[in-house]
Amino acid sequence: MIPFVVLCLMLPISIFDYKETGVPFSDIVCLVGLLFFFKRYWSLEAVALYMAVFFAYISVVIGVIRYENYDFYAIVSVMYLFKPCFAYFVAREVIKSVEDRDQFFIMSAKVASFFIYWLFVVLILFYGGVVRDDSSLNGSFLGMQLFGSYGVNSLAAYYVLLVFVLAYTLSRCGLLVIEKFYMYGALVIAVYLIIGSLSRMAILGGGALLIALYYSFLKKHVVAGILIGAVFMSISIPLAMLAYDAGMGGAKINQIANGLSSGDMDYLSSGRLTLYGVALKQIFLNPFSGASFGGFEVYTSSISGYESISGLSPHNQYLTLFWKMGIPGALCYILFLSTICIGALKYSDDLDRPWINRLLIIVLLVFCNLWDVLLVSNIAALFYFLLGAFTGADRQNEK
Repeated sequence: MIPFVVLCLMLPISIFDYKETGVPFSDIVCLVGLLFFFKRYWSLEAVALYMAVFFAYISVVIGVIRYENYDFYAIVSVMYLFKPCFAYFVAREVIKSVEDRDQFFIMSAKVASFFIYWLFVVLILFYGGVVRDDSSLNGSFLGMQLFGSYGVNSLAAYYVLLVFVLAYTLSRCGLLVIEKFYMYGALVIAVYLIIGSLSRMAILGGGALLIALYYSFLKKHVVAGILIGAVFMSISIPLAMLAYDAGMGGAKINQIANGLSSGDMDYLSSGRLTLYGVALKQIFLNPFSGASFGGFEVYTSSISGYESISGLSPHNQYLTLFWKMGIPGALCYILFLSTICIGALKYSDDLDRPWINRLLIIVLLVFCNLWDVLLVSNIAALFYFLLGAFTGADRQNEK
């Protein structure tokens, strides 16, 4: 089953497209995970998830009763929030040993590398090597549209997780020399994709991961680390200056500079602080059920600075949880998330624990504070599966 899971999680493509989004292949893993979830009904994480889903639907019922013209799509929104969680239970079922985990990572790194090389060729041949086009990311895979390309952040964040998978595999798994070259090349291209996305969130998350990896390497290989750092800086600084002169990323850099100089943090954050404020007000209006998964339009018809509020979210995962379904449901979801994170750290060895910490920093500290990233199906499914993979293999060894 591991090869099937790898293909579903490592290829950001859709089973079918719908408007600017669609149903990714990772949803198949989540559907299978629902079956395995009931096998672990007794676990603390399963109980927490039960309760979160229960309070979420109570919130929807309140919305149906309280608000006029309440959109049936709210029920679909509940599914989007919770379906990636079930990927965790697939990992707990199929990753039974360190050997299983290594097989998953090696196969994942190979598939991810193939995807990255293919995408790079497509970008060179058809897009002049340009990763981003206005509000979407360029590229395709075997003629299929990339899931999460519209809006940039979702697909860019996924590229960061691919870097994590490649870096872990290169560091912790036994590989042939040719396999290492193959994966190192893909890793370099993936970094190029992240930078070229001009997603501040992805660049920050990817940068945090690369700095952590560089620091770890520098402690073991001081001279080589200094040389690599010097080469990297000598190449990256001129390239960054050329890109800025060509207009690539200039708007974002100017926005950051102007926001910092004027002290306008809302402008710096592209209006996120305004959304935070509105979301908090809506939470306080109804702490028990929040917006009942109905969106900002449940309480208001407009938000200053935005032409339309349809489909808007707070752009912060933690705030979104409380805003969507109220305090009880959000706390149960956070309990589920905390339980599986603690479990992964508890049952990991001294070599894997730093990698889990890096994963948590990227996703929970960086991404979740800047984007509703756990609503992005393939990112969240991969994240939850990785936590389950670390937990299952090491717990088996513990026994």
